[in-house]
Amino acid sequence: MLTEPPKTPKFKPSLRPLDASVDSRDVKRRRLDSQVSVVLETENGAKPIIIASDPTLQPLFQKYRTPSAVQYEIARILSAKNKDSDVQSLTEPLFQTYQLMNSSKKPNFDGVAKLHAHVNVMYDGRISEKEYLATAPWSELDLEERVLSRNQLGGVGHTALTPQEIEIFGNDLLPSERATGLYCGGKIDFIGRVEKEGGSYRIRLERASKGPSNKAKRRFGSRNFLKIKIPSGVFKSQNEIDTCFQRPFVMWESVFRAFLGKEDTVLLVRTNETYCGGRFGTDMNRTSMSLYQFINWFNPSKDNDKQVLCKWSSRMALLWSSSVPGPQLLHKDIHFIDDEVSCEGSDMTDGCGFGNLSLFKAIQERFGLEELPCAIQCRVAGSKGMLLWNEDKEDSGSPQVWLRKSQRKVQYPISLAQEPSHRTIDVLRVSRIRSPARLSIEVITNLHHNGVPASVFTNFLKSNLEDAIGPMLAWDLDKDPDAMIKLWHTIEQTENVLLARRARQSVTDIRFRGFHDKEKDEVLDDEDDLDENNGGQQHSTAWWPDPNSHCPSSIAETVMELVAAGFTPQGCLFMRNKIYQLVKGQIKRKCTKQNFDVSMSAGAFAVPDPYGVLEEGQIHFKSSRREFLKPNGLATDILEGPVLITRNPCKVPTDVQKVTAVSHPKLSNIVNVVVFSIKGKRRLIDFLAGGDYDGDRATVFWDPQIVEPFTNADEQFSKEPPDVEAAFTLENSLSVNEFNTKAAESKKTELEIAVDLQHYLLGGLRDPHLIGTYSFIHEKSMYVYGYGHPITVANAYKFCAVMDAPKSGRKLIDRILRRDRSLFPHEKVLPWKKTIDRLSGTTSKEMGTSTIELRRAGDQNPFIMDVLAREAEGLYKSWMTRAESIFDTDKSSDPICKTFLRGADKDLLAPWEFYQAKAVGKPHTFNDLQTIKNHVESVWVEFQEKYDMSFTGKDIVKRQDTLRRLSKAFISSPKPDDLESVMDEGTIARLRASYAYHFLKSNTGKQFPWLMAFDELCLIKAKKSKSGFRAIIMNFADVLKVPRAVIVRT
Repeated sequence: MLTEPPKTPKFKPSLRPLDASVDSRDVKRRRLDSQVSVVLETENGAKPIIIASDPTLQPLFQKYRTPSAVQYEIARILSAKNKDSDVQSLTEPLFQTYQLMNSSKKPNFDGVAKLHAHVNVMYDGRISEKEYLATAPWSELDLEERVLSRNQLGGVGHTALTPQEIEIFGNDLLPSERATGLYCGGKIDFIGRVEKEGGSYRIRLERASKGPSNKAKRRFGSRNFLKIKIPSGVFKSQNEIDTCFQRPFVMWESVFRAFLGKEDTVLLVRTNETYCGGRFGTDMNRTSMSLYQFINWFNPSKDNDKQVLCKWSSRMALLWSSSVPGPQLLHKDIHFIDDEVSCEGSDMTDGCGFGNLSLFKAIQERFGLEELPCAIQCRVAGSKGMLLWNEDKEDSGSPQVWLRKSQRKVQYPISLAQEPSHRTIDVLRVSRIRSPARLSIEVITNLHHNGVPASVFTNFLKSNLEDAIGPMLAWDLDKDPDAMIKLWHTIEQTENVLLARRARQSVTDIRFRGFHDKEKDEVLDDEDDLDENNGGQQHSTAWWPDPNSHCPSSIAETVMELVAAGFTPQGCLFMRNKIYQLVKGQIKRKCTKQNFDVSMSAGAFAVPDPYGVLEEGQIHFKSSRREFLKPNGLATDILEGPVLITRNPCKVPTDVQKVTAVSHPKLSNIVNVVVFSIKGKRRLIDFLAGGDYDGDRATVFWDPQIVEPFTNADEQFSKEPPDVEAAFTLENSLSVNEFNTKAAESKKTELEIAVDLQHYLLGGLRDPHLIGTYSFIHEKSMYVYGYGHPITVANAYKFCAVMDAPKSGRKLIDRILRRDRSLFPHEKVLPWKKTIDRLSGTTSKEMGTSTIELRRAGDQNPFIMDVLAREAEGLYKSWMTRAESIFDTDKSSDPICKTFLRGADKDLLAPWEFYQAKAVGKPHTFNDLQTIKNHVESVWVEFQEKYDMSFTGKDIVKRQDTLRRLSKAFISSPKPDDLESVMDEGTIARLRASYAYHFLKSNTGKQFPWLMAFDELCLIKAKKSKSGFRAIIMNFADVLKVPRAVIVRT
């Protein structure tokens, strides 16, 4: 049971949102002057950074009850660099939005539309309705403010939506919200970027957007937080960071203060302070919190005073973990239990507790999961880590959890422990398997050091290339009637197209749904997600299809849709060119990334054996489906026999371990996780780079050609060398209790204490380049001295220590850093990286323009990455030569080239030629065709001006915006009223598309017709298909997959 922690803090935090005045229709606004009723005696002497403030506009916000979205957008416009906006010109839209307030059901959404129309910040056809619904935040903000206005905790995740809200906001709701009627708040990100001008700092606001939900935003409302990005090079030292972010930030009359910094992101929270007329005050009418109260609401310092201060401050990151709200537990259903500890003191269950069946069923039902999850990564009651289904735990029908002491990071007094937000399970991810897994460069180096021959990896490289590219070149419909279907499937699989589509459309719960691609998911840390969503200016979102021509933005999707419309590579030069780009991209990627898919491998969350039935050195890995490929070609759902396990990072010889996979009946219902034994002297996952069970993912390999030659390294490698500790000093050893005592003795105010705490809360921003530096140093020492050399091992542990420095308080001694840099200087490069860079056409960050190669010390065998780089270079050339023989018209020599149809596609020419013939002797029709012809050619002229040699090198969003403006112009004219004989939009669209193709028929590879009229050209082709065609809306088309039975049949 949850016991009562020590005494409650002296303050009593409010259960209301940080700014309770969230619905301007229902809450009577106070005059601006009346808000500043108490002037703070202490403002810490820090001059505020003004994000947006204007004495003309601020009273009007109150007078006209301006929606919060409009206030933010005006602040964004005014904060734009080199933008001299006329403040007076913004008063008119304020009056217009005031007129909306009593009639609009979506005042934020409608108000921003009015503002944008007034200041000419328009989408201009650059965003489709589907794209807008997925990314634009204003309708979601209307719903959030509406819910919070009637229930101050309505965003936490367990407030029912009213029938009226479901009717108004139905298109904006998540599937889980529509299914259950329960609202989940916190799905909006307000974003800024710090800039330095001269000696001063400023914040430039960016476009707000939908983003992942988290505990903080659900509890207090999205609009009460700002996420500030820090571009590289803005700050040179920790002192500069403190100088900037220990200051208050003012937007209109609200004061924001920093409460967390990590890597290149700082989070600000709106406090109960006000700023008006150059004076700070506290709004006595508000019930929101000060910075000090907010910090102690989540991580009360008096109840957690035994922690080191830097460790305590790192807990604030748990507030911002991307998550969805799971069940809200009763206080009595939260239990704390001891960990299983070995005879030598190793915590064998570190980071993983239990849940009963009701808990996992509730999660499955709420989110419509296909399968019952056996484990979740979560946050609840000040604890973090994994919860695993334990059949032995009582189940009376209500969700219960049993949390290990190792999971408990924040202690709460009973008054805070009862709060609904702290009792709600914040679910980060559910258990699922990713198969196949990939061999990274780090793992390849480890495996080779521990006995796996180089030939194994060169074979993987060859097979990966053949599997990815071979099917893209198999087009012979005479030999295989399903060739186009298989081409569609191959491209979808190799380019992860369906996953990318779903990720685009599910930005608010992308991590929970598992829509990250493999590479990102494998390296994603469970707390390291302060910047999971990037905002931007008023423009399209990367990789969404053009809303006018409906031409996909990605090459892969373009080819797939051409295939689906009935085009073939033999008959469509535009399509062949796109496939050529895909093939070249895959060749380059496979030869330079060096992360190979291994068919006999998989990755999943690591959990400890809940029943203690596994013996030392054993794991249990079972899937809910038969997806594990065996050496004999059959598939199974459970692994048995010797396997290799590892996790990220993989830096020292012991970071891969050979263990035995077994099938145990007691664990038969535990699926989609890797179960580790809890027997022995030391936690098994601790051998894997010091891992635990709070959300670490394990990768399992069972391919015999990897497993059989592998030999476990000496356990000594898994222990930090003594000289590593001597390379660091303990910079921040101050405990929370010592800090509190000093603060009390100095009689500092709560604000002064909070500002002092900010130094530690911003600690995650320190030494941003040091992690990369030691990653490079480790790579170079591994090459020069060997993977298991003491210098290499020491550098691996230094890398890990630097990674953990914000939590541990350790600081690398400057003298040691200078020595290590001198041993492995920046100007000396790794030979294999030089080869890879030559193939990729890029320059590695650490290489620059240097040409001095490192040399291996002593008489060592060839370095495995040198071997792979040479092999990759040869394969790159041979595959590129083969691709050129098919796709390059100047080098065409492959027999398949004889099947290519020369000239233009008659199906696409037919509509225009039909009307040309029809126009003979008919002046009205002739004039109409001439009008269409003139319009198409005028857009072509503008297209040529924009689509120059430098165009493809531009950012994807800038390219999209340019093309969407052109495609909007293309489809906007002529109108039926402009013509005399052609009266309907459909015929005009068909003729526009057909003429655009006809106009450039001498070179059918030109992109213009397709970028302007993709859908129309596809429709023309589909209607000519011998197999017939069917109309299908995009909601269905986006989720269709080719059944495996079609792919395997001959």
